[in-house]
Parts: sequence; structure tokens; C-alpha cells
Amino acid sequence: MLSVAAFSTRPPVSKPLTTRSSSQRLHLHWEISLPLVVYNGNENSMNDSNHDNLSQHLCRAFNEIVESTEFFEVASTLDENNVDTVDNSSKKSTVKKIQSSHSHDGASVGSCRIPLFGSQVTVQMQLNLQSSGVESPQQPRSPKPTRTVTLSIDNCSDNTEISWICTKFYESRASLQGILDLSVLHPFVVAPPSFSMATTTSKLDPGVPAASAPLAGSTRTAAILKSSPTEHDIDSHQNSIMARLQRHGYVVVDAPELPRTNLVQHAALTDFLTEKTGQGDSIRTDTVHYLTRTEAAACGLTDHFDVLTSLASYLNENYEIEESPYKPLPPATEDSPLTNPERIQLAEYENSGFYTAHSDNPIVQDSGGSGLVRENFRRFTAILYMNEGWTKGDGGAVRLYLRSQALQYVQEVYSESEEPRWHVVDVLPSNGRLLLFDSRLVHSVEPVLSEQKRRALTLWIKRPIEGGV
Repeated sequence: MLSVAAFSTRPPVSKPLTTRSSSQRLHLHWEISLPLVVYNGNENSMNDSNHDNLSQHLCRAFNEIVESTEFFEVASTLDENNVDTVDNSSKKSTVKKIQSSHSHDGASVGSCRIPLFGSQVTVQMQLNLQSSGVESPQQPRSPKPTRTVTLSIDNCSDNTEISWICTKFYESRASLQGILDLSVLHPFVVAPPSFSMATTTSKLDPGVPAASAPLAGSTRTAAILKSSPTEHDIDSHQNSIMARLQRHGYVVVDAPELPRTNLVQHAALTDFLTEKTGQGDSIRTDTVHYLTRTEAAACGLTDHFDVLTSLASYLNENYEIEESPYKPLPPATEDSPLTNPERIQLAEYENSGFYTAHSDNPIVQDSGGSGLVRENFRRFTAILYMNEGWTKGDGGAVRLYLRSQALQYVQEVYSESEEPRWHVVDVLPSNGRLLLFDSRLVHSVEPVLSEQKRRALTLWIKRPIEGGV
């Protein structure tokens, strides 16, 4: 979770150069000058070879910073009007090289977008060659040029966003160690937040230990997740399911060991499906119930329940979970950071039913209004589908908007014509199919076109930590 600290009393590093209003959003342009700790003052440093070496080193460091957090997205070099060209290939998981200019008056090191704050928010780093100092009788202008690095931030709406961006660069200062002095970013750095700033206590339930799942379910799940790749991952046949989940943010598993649902079990479930979510029919139209293990067993779904609840243990042991500066909240531990809810959701969609694009763990304003936080502790969403003979013509697919974890506004996945402008993957709700994905991804349930009711079991694997997810 994020909160904004008071700015330092020292003079600001820079001031906004331009401010304008557009669609009720202020667009600020900031330029922050970062001192070089190498090359300056070295008379042998001004040749072309050293200049190019420095540019390449800065370019590599910038790439490392961008790749270190999901909130930055590599962008093509900005044009003179600070509008970058949309490049769909940059949304791929592979690292895209940033080409730098060779103009010694201003070599572009690299640029990135920050979808968290809107598609037009950009950061650019530039290496400049300029004369040093201001001429005065006591200190004549030096004839030797010096180099500076400028961090340009465009289209942010307030100081909170500027602070957050500077914090991300400051946290990655190891990449620039020995090249730039990032201490000038101190006035902009966001302080570690307090857990009391959570949105609501009820949404921050830390869950139960993953190890409490029945051993039989864990053994079965381990066998399932070592199965072969599926049709949804044709580019990754040589990689494990965990590697594909890490790379793409989702994985689809079709394995004979996964439990399927028959008509007798469906009939037993019908009596439970009486609850609407309260979110309104314009958002979602499903009917839901949260099943305990006892209720699942009464419907003949013990295997379904146990497979889903054992996923967290498998992920704790086999998934490379990103590090966090915050401590895990009990019952989570450093060795087992993922936990389970106590119940799983049963959801049913009838003909024409849908769920609009959303995230299971969206970015929201904290209760104090001073920063952006994740709404809850959900880290992975696991869905086990229950629909026999389902085809593409029946609709009801889950549509995943890939690499959308950092979006604050889900509407950004659509173009002005309301067509998807993001790379999407549709997953049909076939009986016995398991879909596992990053809960922060934007996704939707597309309209059901079948007279058959669409059913699924969903479990949200949690990562409870002091600072949110």
C-alpha cells in the first residue's frame, strides 16, 4: 500500500514546467536533473567512445528498472511532442531493447509508460551534454562541458503520482550505483505505509494456512500440475506450468486427473444457488454461493474442493513469488506466503449472463485518500469449470486482458469504439478445465449464448502482507 510522505524542506529538485487541464485531469511535466558521479571532471571522458559507453550503461540500467516492476511498461522513444507511438509488441513478456539516440546534445536513454496512472503517463531518461555552471566574476564559466541525466515525467495529474514514480526509481538505485546520484529524489520518495490505511478490514481477511488443505488433494494437485502443456500455451511446450504462469500471468490446465462434474452433482448444487452479489445487473448477472467443504461434500464435490484448496501449497513450494519489503501477516509466513479462503465460490450464469471487465484485486484510493492501494490480498484466481459439452458457440468465455495488472482504470483495455485494444485470450468453461491466473489481471465473463447454465467453482489464493499485495 502506498501513502505520500511530506516533502522535504530542502529546495525542490524541479518544478512543473507546464500545467494544463484536459478531461478534468491535470497534466504535469516535470524535469529532474540527476548528477553523474562518473565521467564529469575527467578530461579523458569527453570522447565519442566514452559517451557511447555511458549511454549504453544507462540504457541497460533503465531497462532493468522498467523490468523490475510490473507497473512500468517499455515504450518506444518519445517524439518531440511527448506523445509516444503505441507499440503492441511492447506488451509481450520478452524484454524489448530501447534504442538510444546518438545526438550528444541529448541522447535518449529510454522511455516507459505507466498504465497505472493512465496510458499517456510517460517517463523518459536523457543523457545531456552541456556547458557547466553559471558565469560570475568569482567563478567564471568553465570551458569544459559536463554531462547530466534528466528524468522527464509527463502527464501526471498530481504530486502523488510524481512521488510514486520517483520512489520506484529510488528503490532500483542499485542498477545505477556508481553512475548517478539518486539522493536528489529523497524529497519525492513515498514513505512506507501503515497497515491501518487499509480500505476495509473485511476485505483484508488473511485466510487460513495453505497447509491445512487435505493431503490427498495436495498429492493429486502435484500430479496434475506436472502434466503436459495445453492448447492455450502452444508457444511454451518446453516449459513447466509454473514457468508459463510466471511468464504469461495465466495458465490453462486440461488434465484427466482433474475432477469433472456430472448431472447428479449439478442437481445437488441447485438448492444453494439463491444469492445475488449486490453489484447490480449492469456489472454482473450471476447467482453465487460460498461453499464450505461440508457443503461441497454433500454435493459430491469433495475432490473439486480439495484440488482447489491445495493449489496454494503447491504454489508456495514451486512458484517463484516476487519479493516484498513488507512482512507477511499470519497465518502467512516467509516460507509459505500464500494462504486460502475458508470457502470457495459457486457461480451460475444463465442465458445472456455476463460479468463486465474487472480485476479481482483492483487498485483503489486508500481510506485516507493519500495514496493508491490494492483492494484486498488476492494474488491468484483459480477456477474449475463444470460445463459438459461446452463449445465456442455457447459463449461464456473468460476473457483475459494480458499484462493489465497495473491498470488503475479497467476501461483502458477498450478503445473509443469499445473494442478491446489489449491483447486478449478467451478461455472456454469446459467441464474439468482449470484456469489459474494473476488476480490483478483485468478479465471478464463474456455473454452466455447457451440455454445451458454456465457453472464454475472459484477460489482466491491470498498473499497477506503488511503493505497489501
